[in-house]
Parts: sequence; C-alpha cells; structure tokens
Amino acid sequence: MLTAEATISFEARARPTLADVYAQHVTSVIAWAARLGGPLIDPEDVAHDVFVTAARKLSGLAGPEHLAVWLYTLTRNEVRNRRRQVRLRKFLLGLWGRDLSAEDPRPLAPDALEQAATAALVRAALERLSERQREVLVLFELEGRSGAEVAAFVGVKEANIWVVLHRARAALAREVERLEEDSK
Repeated sequence: MLTAEATISFEARARPTLADVYAQHVTSVIAWAARLGGPLIDPEDVAHDVFVTAARKLSGLAGPEHLAVWLYTLTRNEVRNRRRQVRLRKFLLGLWGRDLSAEDPRPLAPDALEQAATAALVRAALERLSERQREVLVLFELEGRSGAEVAAFVGVKEANIWVVLHRARAALAREVERLEEDSK
C-alpha cells in the first residue's frame, strides 16, 4: 500500500526536470529555431531563451506527453518575436543606409559556393511564404513529422495541415522560380 508521502514522491519523479528536458530536446529546439527563424536569427540564442522560459513554466506543464508540442510552441513564439525585432532593425538601419542582410565577404570553394547559393535561394524562398506555410513545411518536410504531429504542434485539425502543406509546396516552388528569374 502506498502512503501519501510515497505518492507525492512518485508524482514528483514523474515530472521531468529541466536538465532532462534540455538533454532530450535541445537539438530539436535549435533545429526548429534555425529553420523557422532564417539566417538573421541565432538559433542557439533562441534555444537559450526557450529553455529560460521553460524553466519558469515547467511546473505548470499538463503532462510529459505534451512536452514536445509545448517546447515547439515556445520556440515558435520566440522566433516570431525575433523576426519582428529583425524586421524593425532592418527598417531602422535602412533609414541610415546600412544593409543588415549583407553576405559574409569570405570566399568559398566552388562546391561550397554552389551549395551556399542553393541554400540561400531556398531560405529566401521560405522567407517569402506566410508564417503558417513556412511552419508546416519545416515541420513536415525538414523535421519529418507526421501530419498528426504537425497538426498538434500548430494547433489545427490534421485535415487542414494537408491543405496548408499542398499550398506551401506550390508557393515555395513559385518563389524559387521567381528568385531564379530575378537573379538572371
């Protein structure tokens, strides 16, 4: 028979610690931040702030089965805030004639140059998508999540995910074509 004290300690052990959460999910949080945030946002800095927030709010988590969705939501919100800050900063710096998006001037090897150009093209095309389309594309295509998982992360019905994903793929293809045409 379990005493009240034994039950409390069992429930306390069932709740994950911040160290456990960090060890298990830091790689995913950094990847989400990098893919959702774009090249002007430091994913490790975002992950730091996500885990600072997680430390404050971990005790209120409904259950460990919701942990990944909760961390994704924290990451998405932090990325949104950072993207707003970057847009404002770019605007303000633009008023003084400084371009925040200037490329790194170091030369690259030919293969690396081609890969960097392709990656830059895809990042630029992703930047032009709506936030919802970018989010669904990143989770499904880059993270390899199932439709049900993406729906849980984004907070919509799974049937809606397939519509958004279809439209996001088409929009990404259009944006890549536009960017390629613009670069010619």
